[in-house]
Amino acid sequence: MIDFGTLDRAEAQAYHEAYVAAVPDRVAWLAREVRRTGGPEAAVDGSPESLGPLWAWLRGRLEEQGGPRVDLPGRPPWYDPARPNPHLGDGALWLVDAVGCYLAVLVLSAVPDARWELYRVAKRFKDVMQNRTVLAGSALGRPADPARMVYTAVIRTVIHDEPWDPAALRGLYDSLVNG
Repeated sequence: MIDFGTLDRAEAQAYHEAYVAAVPDRVAWLAREVRRTGGPEAAVDGSPESLGPLWAWLRGRLEEQGGPRVDLPGRPPWYDPARPNPHLGDGALWLVDAVGCYLAVLVLSAVPDARWELYRVAKRFKDVMQNRTVLAGSALGRPADPARMVYTAVIRTVIHDEPWDPAALRGLYDSLVNG
C-alpha cells in the first residue's frame, strides 16, 4: 500500500508512470478473466454498452463463496489497509481495479481532451486525491479516479446494503463523459 499523501514529487511521478503503463495489461487481464470464468464477451468489447454486462459479471464474481480468486498477488497499490474491508478480499480488489482501468480506457476514447494526470495540490490542503493518478481534462469537469469510483459503487452495495444498480457502471461512465 502506498501512502500517497507522503510521496514526494519524484515518487508520485514514478507511481503515476507505472500505473498508466500497466493499464493496458490490466484491461487485457480483465478480458482474459471474463473469458476464463465464462463471462459474456460483450462485457469487454470496448463499447460503453459493455459496461452493463461487465457490471453484472462483476456482481456475480463478488458473490462467489469465499470471494473471487484471481491469479494476481497481494492487493492493488491504491488500497488502504489502514481502512480494512472484510467484505472485499484481494481478488475482489483486483477485479475492482481492472474494471476501473477498463472504465478509464472507455472514457479516454470518448472524451477528446481526457488524459491521465498526476493529481497534486499544496500539501496544506490535505486532499485525499493527493499524488493519485486521475483522469483529467476540461470536458471531464473534475479529476476522477476510476478505480476508486468503481470501489465506491461496489461498497455501496456490499457494505451499506444499497440495492445493486445494474446501470451503476454505465452511470459512472456517463457522468464522466458528460462532465
